[in-house]
Amino acid sequence: MEDVQAIEDLVDTYLGVEDESDVEEAKATLRDKIETLVEDEEQKETFLAEIDAAEQLEDVQAIEDLVDTYLGVEDESDVEEAKIATLRDKIETLSGRRTNKLKR
Repeated sequence: MEDVQAIEDLVDTYLGVEDESDVEEAKATLRDKIETLVEDEEQKETFLAEIDAAEQLEDVQAIEDLVDTYLGVEDESDVEEAKIATLRDKIETLSGRRTNKLKR
């Protein structure tokens, strides 16, 4: 029985059949990216709705390409830099609020 499963897995791999968990993981990663980097709430909702409708890794990749185009991202290092910049902005904002509270 294990041999049959192993053969089935090989055939699925050859045919490009994705595991549902792979699709869900890719969706979660892209959701995080959108939540972190897309500031326009309407655009964010549009992208998130597209992710919910995606059924295959290919669909998720196409959405990620659209998100990257929207963000003007050229490669993964740009994404990381944008995430860091967003986090720094949040920290500065929170630090400013805390300082203002302490001054009162």
